[in-house]
Amino acid sequence: MKKLIITLIILGNLIFNACEPPRSNILNITKTFYNNTTSYTIKFLPYKNGLVITDSIKVFLPYSITLLERSKYFMPSATTDFVSNYQQFTDSIIVIFDDIKKEKHNYLKSYIPNKERSIYSNYSDVYLKKIIEQRKNFIEVEFTYTFIEQDYLDAEFIK
Repeated sequence: MKKLIITLIILGNLIFNACEPPRSNILNITKTFYNNTTSYTIKFLPYKNGLVITDSIKVFLPYSITLLERSKYFMPSATTDFVSNYQQFTDSIIVIFDDIKKEKHNYLKSYIPNKERSIYSNYSDVYLKKIIEQRKNFIEVEFTYTFIEQDYLDAEFIK
């Protein structure tokens, strides 16, 4: 009887472990770049609950491409979805052009004239996606947002 119980326990464990969902074993690496094609210095002022997160202010020089963040995480599958850790802890970001003009990019609603250009946008053409490398248990994807002259023209003057 004891052998039967032990056999049933072992068999039960094997069946239980076989039904277990697959473990998160695919390494996903994402890089987020900002391409400033304008002649203006661009500054990000991130806000949370009405206060500037001063240690997260970012500056992008004219005619430069800047790596803002690099993320590394394990997932059950390879993904090419855009996720920003920088934006995750903000509710809005004020984009300043040469301390002359500004645009407010908000997580929940867009204040900019062209909401498809919002840095919070989920539209597929806002961030250019490029798969750098993909293997069985690995994917590396780069996302690039490009600031253009029209972004400056659409921004409002700072009062």
